Amino acid sequence: MLDVKNTGVFSSAFIDKLNAMTNSDDGDETADAELDSGLANSKYIDSSDEMASALSSFINRRDLEKLKGTNSDSQERILDGEEDEINHKIFDLKRTLKDNLPLDRDFIDRLKRYFKDPSDQVLALRELLNEKDLTAEQVELLTKIINEIISGSEKSVNAGINSAIQAKLFGNKMKLEPQLLRACYRGFIMGNTSTTDQYIEWLGNFGFNHRHTIVNFVEQSLIVDMDSEKPSCNTYEFGFVLSKLIAIKMIRTSDVIFIEETGILKLAKRWQFKCRAAIANFIIYFSISK
Repeated sequence: MLDVKNTGVFSSAFIDKLNAMTNSDDGDETADAELDSGLANSKYIDSSDEMASALSSFINRRDLEKLKGTNSDSQERILDGEEDEINHKIFDLKRTLKDNLPLDRDFIDRLKRYFKDPSDQVLALRELLNEKDLTAEQVELLTKIINEIISGSEKSVNAGINSAIQAKLFGNKMKLEPQLLRACYRGFIMGNTSTTDQYIEWLGNFGFNHRHTIVNFVEQSLIVDMDSEKPSCNTYEFGFVLSKLIAIKMIRTSDVIFIEETGILKLAKRWQFKCRAAIANFIIYFSISK
C-alpha cells in the first residue's frame, strides 16, 4: 500500500484508486476475462473516455501546479538501493553538505557514485533541499546541480521520477527490479516504436505471464505522470502517448480473444515459447488487417 502521508500532491482518493488497481489480483486475469468483441469494444470506448478526461484534467491544472513546490516524498521515489541503504547515503550527503561549502567536485562525484540514475540523483538533491537552515548559497548550488543534471534530459528524468512509485509496487508484484520497469516506462514515453512492436517487445522482455500486467503498469504510471507537478510531456505529447496506449490496450484485448478462441493457452505451461510466437504472429496479422 502507498503511504498516504508521503504522497506529495496526490489526494487520498487518487492514491486509494491506484492501490486498489495495483493490489488486485486481476492483472492478467482481468484481461483474460474480456473475451467477446462487444465487451472489447465497450472497453475501448471506456478507455478512450478515461484518457480524454485525464488529458483535459491535465490541461486545466498546469497553471495552478506551477505555483506548487517540489514533492515531499523524494526519498521514497529513489530506486537505487534498499531503504536502509538509501537512508545511509542521504544522511552521508547531508553531512557532506553541511561540512563543505562551497560544494566541490567531490560532492558531485559522491552523489553520482551513490545514485547512478539521473532521476535518483535529482530526487536525492531535492531531499537535501528540504533540509532546514540551508544558506542561500547552498540552495543556489544544489539547484544549479539539479539543473545541470536535467539539462538536455528533462523528459527522461521526469518520467523516471513520476513512474518510481508504480515501479516499486509493480516490481514487487512481478518479482522484478523496479529499475527495469522505470526503464520500460521511459522507453514507452520517449520511443518511436509502433504499437505492434511495442507489445511484442514487452512480451519478449517481461514474459508471457506478465504481458498484460506490464500494460497496466504503463497505464498507471502515465496517470501519475500526468497528475504530477513536473510531468514528462507537454499536452500535445501526452495526447500522442495516450492514443498509443489505447491502441496497445486494443491489441491486448485481441490477444485475449485469440488465446480463448484457439485454445492455445493449454499449451502455455508446457510450450510457452510456441505460445509466445503464435501470439506475436497474430498481433502482426491483426495490425496489418485493421
